[in-house]
Amino acid sequence: MVQLSVDEKASRKFSNFFGHIIQEQIKTYYNPDFLIHFDTKSYSFCFLENEIIISTIEGERIADINRVDYKELIPDFFLTSLLALDYAPSRVKRYKKIGVERLRLELADELRLGGITAKNANANAIWNDYQMKIKISPTFHMEIK
Repeated sequence: MVQLSVDEKASRKFSNFFGHIIQEQIKTYYNPDFLIHFDTKSYSFCFLENEIIISTIEGERIADINRVDYKELIPDFFLTSLLALDYAPSRVKRYKKIGVERLRLELADELRLGGITAKNANANAIWNDYQMKIKISPTFHMEIK
């Protein structure tokens, strides 16, 4: 098969032809169970298998979308801080032996399955099993609350 490139004109026409389908697809990434509010904007996090889609909400409109991976949202410094907590649940403490990468995978699973939610008006998420608060920074990194 011939490897073809696509001109900007063709991309624009495609967007014009199928824009309504694209817009409907973008709307499917809105997740009311994980909304973070900063200043005049809100951010909805949709947790997919290997990545996170963050929709920027302004008023009643999705103004932008971005894609990040779990390592960005759940950085090593957060995992290290979590493991150092005296009040960390025993389920979390066992990751001191298994390693932070496995803990990151555990947190990613919890996010995908709805075990960690953010439905309030500030930058806090709740790990529901432990009622543990997790702060989400304006740069979209988890921090210990």
